[in-house]
Order: sequence, then structure tokens, then C-alpha cells
Amino acid sequence: MLRKTLTFLLPTAALLAACAPATLPADSGVKDIPTAPPDEAVSRPDAGASPQPVAEPDDPSAPRPSDAALSRGQAFVDSYEVLTLETFPPQYRIRVKGTLPTPCHQLRMAVSPPDAAGNIEVEVYSVVDPNVTCAQVLQDFEHSVSLGNLPPGREYVVLVNDQPAGTILP
Repeated sequence: MLRKTLTFLLPTAALLAACAPATLPADSGVKDIPTAPPDEAVSRPDAGASPQPVAEPDDPSAPRPSDAALSRGQAFVDSYEVLTLETFPPQYRIRVKGTLPTPCHQLRMAVSPPDAAGNIEVEVYSVVDPNVTCAQVLQDFEHSVSLGNLPPGREYVVLVNDQPAGTILP
């Protein structure tokens, strides 16, 4: 009887041991390496050299000096909306929805400060590496950017690619 039990238990124990997960040392020396979207590793422009003076520091759509090495392309704008945030003082953003020509195109949104007439121009376009082959499939996007600090007392007209998008009366 003991022999039958051992004959059954030993192979079963060996099978169970083979199916158990392998244990790894607590610190195997492998560290997580942060990854960034294309062009994020390039240094960010300083405020003086930036063509978008009201850009947020971490805005992925902000124009960069490295864009000079890329080809400029279209961004097809389907809709836009001027947003008023419930803050004091009020903050304003523009939300744009549309499509890029391919998944390889990167969205850029350049916001100019208000001109003498109170116009705030928002230029929406894309950049792409001309040496990269990419699937010819439209890529949806939705993104919002700050319109900057707007002093009260006058009306501002927001233009997206030269089309009126809305007015702001702070």
C-alpha cells in the first residue's frame, strides 16, 4: 500500500513543482525605463524662442524647434469650442477635434497672443518625418490648449485657421 501511494505522490509532486511559477530575486537589476512619444526626448523650447507664447510647458501639441527637421502637413479640423473654466480669474481654452492625415503625423497648435484688434489666432497643423513610411489612415484627435491670460475690459475673437471660433468677454 505504501508503495502504491509513493508511486502516485512522487510523480504528482514533480508535475506540480514543474508548473509552479519561477521566483525571481527581489531586485534583478532591471529598472523601468520611461518611454516618451516621438519627439518628447528633444529639449523643450524656452519661452523666448517659442512661437507659442501661451503654451503650457508639457503640452504635446506645442511647436518645437525640432519641428524644423520635419515636413509640415495638414490637420483637418472638424469642430472647435471655446471653453471658460470656472476659476478666478477665469481661464480660457480652445478644444479642437479633427483628423490627421496618418498616424505618423503629430498635432501642433500654435496660439498667438491677442493682437491690437483683440484677435487670438490658433493655428492647427501637423508635422511628420518625411523619411518614414506610414499607413495611409486618418487619425482622429481631440485636444485643448490654453488661450493665455486675457485682461478684462475688451472683447476677444478666437480664430482657428482663420475661421471665427467664438468670442470671449472677460
